Amino acid sequence: MRGNRRRIEMPHGFLSGFFLQEDAKVDSSLLEGLSEEEVKALFTAIHYHHVRDDSFSDSTYKEYAEKKLRENYEAYCRLFCRESRSYHGSFRYLRKRLFRNCPSAPIRGISEDAYSAYVLTVGLLNRADFAASGDFPTEIEASESLAGKVTSRFGDSLRPMQRFMKEHHGQNVIVVAPTGAGKTEGALLWANDEKLFYTLPMKVSANGIYRRIHNRLDEEGGAYGFEDAALLHSDAALEYLKCDSEEADDAARFERFDRQYRAARGFAYPVTVSTVDQLFKFVFKALGTELFAATLKYSNVVIDEMQTYEPRILAMLVQGLKFISKLGGRYAIITATLPNFLKRALGEEGKDYVYGRFPNDDLKRHIATLMPVDRFNEKNKAFDLELIRRQAKKGRVLVVCNTVVNAQGLKRQLPEARLLHARFIRKDRARLESEIIEFQRDETNCGVWISTQLVEASLDIDFDFLHTELCSADSLLQRMGRCWRARNYDRLEPNVFIYDHGPGKVYDPTVYDRSRRFLEDFLGRIFTERDKMKYVDLTFNEADQEFKKSEYYDDFRKWLNYPFPPTMYSKQEADEKFRGIYSYEVIPDSVYNQNLEEIEYCLTALTVPSGGGVDHALLARERFDARNRLRDYTLQIARFGGDVKFMDKNPLPGTEIHRTRASYSSPYEDEGIEEENHGLGLLRE
Repeated sequence: MRGNRRRIEMPHGFLSGFFLQEDAKVDSSLLEGLSEEEVKALFTAIHYHHVRDDSFSDSTYKEYAEKKLRENYEAYCRLFCRESRSYHGSFRYLRKRLFRNCPSAPIRGISEDAYSAYVLTVGLLNRADFAASGDFPTEIEASESLAGKVTSRFGDSLRPMQRFMKEHHGQNVIVVAPTGAGKTEGALLWANDEKLFYTLPMKVSANGIYRRIHNRLDEEGGAYGFEDAALLHSDAALEYLKCDSEEADDAARFERFDRQYRAARGFAYPVTVSTVDQLFKFVFKALGTELFAATLKYSNVVIDEMQTYEPRILAMLVQGLKFISKLGGRYAIITATLPNFLKRALGEEGKDYVYGRFPNDDLKRHIATLMPVDRFNEKNKAFDLELIRRQAKKGRVLVVCNTVVNAQGLKRQLPEARLLHARFIRKDRARLESEIIEFQRDETNCGVWISTQLVEASLDIDFDFLHTELCSADSLLQRMGRCWRARNYDRLEPNVFIYDHGPGKVYDPTVYDRSRRFLEDFLGRIFTERDKMKYVDLTFNEADQEFKKSEYYDDFRKWLNYPFPPTMYSKQEADEKFRGIYSYEVIPDSVYNQNLEEIEYCLTALTVPSGGGVDHALLARERFDARNRLRDYTLQIARFGGDVKFMDKNPLPGTEIHRTRASYSSPYEDEGIEEENHGLGLLRE
């Protein structure tokens, strides 16, 4: 076969179907009991178990098989089967493929049953192949019971929501309950030690749940010390090194981390905490994503904080959950609020899922007020600075803006405040996140922190006063959850101050207007947890024509009903489209110059040739270390927008990182920074 390589190379996956077909002629039981659709799914799975473009014609396959396979097939059978078999040269299997991975080949109608059979076959085949290549087990058996650990901690004091989830193990579950209701423990009891994927919207919150499950003890004494847990997201490698650093030797630490990370990526662990983009890109039906759905077929998946996702991702989550449910998998949605239209999209209550709603009427956390528009109008984006400063003398004040630009503008007016948003380099942002968590833990602290939507779902923080720009109802309630998070508010004056600065380009105008209009009924008094659920129901009411005509609802319906034919998207395109992240990774010039020696050392490590005589294990460690040290100096900018004009066209050698001439203002560096710009992050200038 190699003798013909110079003229044509036929991938082995494309040839393997010939061998199965020949074997089936000798042993008819190989395909016995399979329907015609399942046979087609099997041959398609073999053909595309490696993702390759298939531009060969059937006549090319036939010609190649006749010339190259006959002699080798017969020799193989004599050597391994200890018998003589002749190659019959039948090509019927070529007509049994469900589709072709060829841009010019139209996708024929594929039934849902046939596609499901294909997904399971190729997905499990790839998982086995991945585990064998990576030298880790396909499944790691838990050494202890995580559900047992939860039960022993809570004993007979399980809350109603937790009992509900435990009782409905083995069923799809939707649970709506406020912050502090113990939803995480409820989810662990629901899974009942079966294979579990626990998903969250942000990497920071996923890290927090992973530590809570995996670590032996945290500051609150609330961790479970469950060793057989994995973390899966784009920065999970660093978290492994933080949490699993028993070995003092760098080589041993790296080897242990590498083994853990490969097994996590192979879905081998009994419990995996991840972001949703790591699992649900299979809804695009891109070749190479089938193993996600195939694994979820026999797993339990938890969707935590579902209310935080944009309509496009919500629609794809609904598509994905319905698909894996039909395969045999189970899901639990645990969330503080959930619009009724999402419930209806998931199916019929009592048939497709069980539903539980657990408002805590004893929990009184918020009194909200809408600040006067004549004083704080959309044009000026003004806040009541005097009130904020007065409150900051006696407590912890959090201000949440809808955009980074608004947050930077407010920081200029309140230079004494601390600022946190997504336009800080990773090193500074990680330090700021740690500092805001430490600041809010001490109830005697006083001061102001300004942030953006970043704090809505990613950080577990609790402030005394909240000043926030008005936003959509679901986001507003998320922000309110960062004020008096788990305490009873026993005062008469407001602790939540809302500013109507307009939707801008961030929020759907219709949803924004409805959020403003229906909010008025709940102002000036305790905003109960039951009120909050009602507020969301009113804002996102599918029976209201105004909402049904909104861009938000239209976007949801479009993606919910979007037909994704196989091969339409590549795996990389599916990844980008699911997350909706179209960005570049950049290093500001000022940061580059200040850290020139270290950055150039990292770039050299990444571009060292890996030829003969090189210690490949050492090189892998050095490249991993260099890559992560470099990323400490980077941040993301939008691929489409004004920021790109400051960016170098070509990336740094050995990376996909670009330099940007945009000014960067660090909270920890004073040199060369004007006082009014200090600590603002990346500026659009």
